[in-house]
Amino acid sequence: AWGRLLQSHGGISVAALALETGWSERRLSGRFRAEIGLPPKAAARVVRFDRARRLGAARPRLLADLAAEAGYFDQAHLAREFRALAGCPPSQWLAEQGSETYKPRPLGKAEPGDEGFQEGHHEGDTMQETP
Repeated sequence: AWGRLLQSHGGISVAALALETGWSERRLSGRFRAEIGLPPKAAARVVRFDRARRLGAARPRLLADLAAEAGYFDQAHLAREFRALAGCPPSQWLAEQGSETYKPRPLGKAEPGDEGFQEGHHEGDTMQETP
């Protein structure tokens, strides 16, 4: 059951895990508590958090993309879990780990590589003809 939980990156439900093992949810929970020290749902939460932490350190990405890739419902869900398990928001934790990829950029500011980026012209700029 633990291996399956790891394989799913914490994304398998307790009901599905119980079904796969052939145990009741209550029996599964008891075995998890005895062997791991946490019920399956809490263990899945830690596994998902650890994956998010590792993915965040591995390569640059937006927090919303990190949340989706790590199996969270949305960025707010990721932020709540980081605050609960790490004691700080994900941007702070990742910055303290040496990641510079999560510094927010101002809305509407395109950068090279963004769709529709044009060198020397940014959203909100006005173009005036010169006489």
